[in-house]
Amino acid sequence: MKNLNQVNKTNMEQQGKVRGIELTATESWLAPFMKENIQKNVDYITNIHDEYTHKIESIIYEGIKDGSSYKTIRMQLEEQIGMSQRRAKFIAVDQSGTLFGQMTAQRHQNMGVNRFKWLTSKDERVRDSHKVLSNKIFSYDDPPNVGLPGEDYRCRCVAIPIFD
Repeated sequence: MKNLNQVNKTNMEQQGKVRGIELTATESWLAPFMKENIQKNVDYITNIHDEYTHKIESIIYEGIKDGSSYKTIRMQLEEQIGMSQRRAKFIAVDQSGTLFGQMTAQRHQNMGVNRFKWLTSKDERVRDSHKVLSNKIFSYDDPPNVGLPGEDYRCRCVAIPIFD
């Protein structure tokens, strides 16, 4: 997670170069985008008391913004919220992976990419529901029912831009 944003940005820069698209040096949309999506993503977590939701969002946002490791975020969730290690690890991994997929989609669309090819990691851990999506092309306006690549827990699928 330490390099979540940088890895995603580097991927997008390399993909954009194919069409001569240069990402801007500053991305003013990123901070509000992360806050909004972390809030939406945390809302999907079940069995969390409402009073903890804001604190979880804050821990995840600050962790991603500061480049904290999964372990650091997990430990903060354990200490500040009182979560079990297993639950805290689940949330730290889930939230950062989901945000990575969402950042990819947003950066693609900022580059003018409207469609993407779904690719899996092609191993035994790929979900059956994702295997059937591999190498298929989707519109960001009409993604498959499972969402975007990376949004499911521990999803290692990626979106490859389709340049029209």
